[in-house]
Amino acid sequence: MDCDGYPRIPMPLMCTAFGPGQIDAAVAGISDPDSRTIATAEALYFRGQATLAAKTALPYLDATDPALRYSACLICGYASLSLNRIADA
Repeated sequence: MDCDGYPRIPMPLMCTAFGPGQIDAAVAGISDPDSRTIATAEALYFRGQATLAAKTALPYLDATDPALRYSACLICGYASLSLNRIADA
C-alpha cells in the first residue's frame, strides 16, 4: 500500500499521463515517496541516464512490495542491457 492507502502499481511513471515537457511535474505529483523514487528512476532511464537510473532503483530489488520490486527489476534489467552488462540483466 502507498502512503494514501492504495495498492502500488508497477512503473508508476509509465502509468501516468503527462504532456510533453512535463515529466518532472508528473514525477513530483506522485504522493507516495517510494513510488516517486521509482518514477524518478524511470525518468532517468528515459533521459538516457541508465547508470543513475539503476543506482536509484537498486535498493528496491529487495522490497517487500511486489510493485516496487517488479519496477526495480525492470529498470535495473533494461539499464544493464543499455550499459552492455548483459550478465547483470
